[in-house]
Amino acid sequence: MSTDTEFTHYMWKKTSPCLEKVDFPLCADPNGEVSRTYGTWQSETGLDHRAHFLIDPKGRIMALEVMVPPLGRSVDEILRQFQALQAVTRNPGKAAPANWKPGDDLIGTGKKDIGEF
Repeated sequence: MSTDTEFTHYMWKKTSPCLEKVDFPLCADPNGEVSRTYGTWQSETGLDHRAHFLIDPKGRIMALEVMVPPLGRSVDEILRQFQALQAVTRNPGKAAPANWKPGDDLIGTGKKDIGEF
């Protein structure tokens, strides 16, 4: 989602090699309504900060990151966080440690697990 219009998204997807295989919708928020709701809107510029939110099926924000210009985001890190969230959701009582990657072991979250990682 961005503050760009649906027409900008259409042309971006049509002309950018990095988006040609994207198979999910790009959402437009040109009036900033969603950006205001999530606190990323910059009223002085009429744009939003770059941010990502991982929201679970119950609508809870499980992770968020807001980047102010000129910092960029890491798509690889966002994907890793998403995969970690899916893994711990499938495995109650487990956690994904720092730098966890798919295929790595999850860790326990109980008192007996303290110091084991």
